Amino acid sequence: MERRFLALALTAAFLACGGRNSNKDLADFIKPCRSWMATLLLICEERLRNEVPAAYARDSAESALKEIDSSRRPLAQSKAAPPLRDETLHLLTRANAAAARCRDAFAKNDRGAIAAERSELAKVSAECKRLQEKLE
Repeated sequence: MERRFLALALTAAFLACGGRNSNKDLADFIKPCRSWMATLLLICEERLRNEVPAAYARDSAESALKEIDSSRRPLAQSKAAPPLRDETLHLLTRANAAAARCRDAFAKNDRGAIAAERSELAKVSAECKRLQEKLE
């Protein structure tokens, strides 16, 4: 009887830990990316109006780049459905590239590149929102 109870308890504990929805895990990778895209979009707009220092803008983009990049590594090993995992990974790759271009534009104070990047940030942010809603 005691062994049976122990086996049942271990099974329940295993299911509780392993029962997490892998697609929901993908949404957790998207949340910080979505937040960073919105933040960088705002910083681009403020930088074009000279309301934030170039160094702040550059450092923010660098922080975004690091966080998004660190999310891509574990995502590649996710057990989520491959098409959704690949779609999420592609989106994070686009976000990472956008953050890198923002960082470079801020560092050079290239107002044309900053203005151009706003469009891509808005697209990536909207795509993050769409995919996050699909996954949750």
